[in-house]
Amino acid sequence: MKRTAADIRADIYTVAQEIISGKDDISFPLLLEEAEEKAIACLHVLTRMHAEILEGKVHLDRAKAYIDQRKRAVERLEAEISLTLEAMGTNKIDRPDGRVTVLPAKKVVVIDDETKIPDDFMVVIPESKRPDKKALAEILKDGIAVEGARLEDGKSGLRYDKPKGD
Repeated sequence: MKRTAADIRADIYTVAQEIISGKDDISFPLLLEEAEEKAIACLHVLTRMHAEILEGKVHLDRAKAYIDQRKRAVERLEAEISLTLEAMGTNKIDRPDGRVTVLPAKKVVVIDDETKIPDDFMVVIPESKRPDKKALAEILKDGIAVEGARLEDGKSGLRYDKPKGD
């Protein structure tokens, strides 16, 4: 039965105490050798684990790059569909094999200078704050000026059936 590193350490401490108290123990060199073997075995496992972590990071980086590339491709295709529908003079296609609708652009809040936004429109996050765009949008839509923020037209969007998980 293989002993754990903790068991070996406990035996080393016990034998060391016996040697300190004057007992001669010939098992001490054997325990040290066993401890060294266990430490080297753990080192090999540790080295493999570090290599696996690095390999995992490479896989993650590749996966992130792939996801980013696919997101850019989705954006390009959505733009193509929007432009095509615009050229067709419609904002909707509804067929049995697919349905797509161009959504009108919504007003979006643009923060020009966060430091000028009144505290009433700031969301407090422990140790920081950020502008509350929802509250700002309501006020700005009502025609009330707020220093440091303004409304502008955002991007139009598309509505279509997407795989779950996006």
